[in-house]
Amino acid sequence: MLQFTDAKGYKAVCLRKDGKRTRHYTHALVLSAFVGARKPGMQTAHINGKSGDNRLENLKYATAIQNSRDAVRHHRIASGEDHAGTSLTRKDVLRLLDLRHRKGRTYQQIADVFGISKSSVYLISTRQRWVNL
Repeated sequence: MLQFTDAKGYKAVCLRKDGKRTRHYTHALVLSAFVGARKPGMQTAHINGKSGDNRLENLKYATAIQNSRDAVRHHRIASGEDHAGTSLTRKDVLRLLDLRHRKGRTYQQIADVFGISKSSVYLISTRQRWVNL
């Protein structure tokens, strides 16, 4: 059995059977052993955001969306103004939401004001983007 930590800080072991080596992540092994098998569509997640902390009380099963939101909350994924792909500031997004929800402007009108796509306006105004605001 070979133990190691991968580039993202996740601890794992390599196990051999019949000459074939397979990698198993420690957090997945702990949850499987003490909580039960992972259901389809679920992922293993670290509650405190620390990938090397594999204590049972720090692990849970979560959907991909829940796990991604946790990663944003723990600052493991850039979001909002910190995201390299954004051209908006927090103040811009608050103004965009005001134009859409309080003033009733169309997606296209708002897109023209900020120089962004209509689909971006839709995603922000329906809280699918900038969810941490």
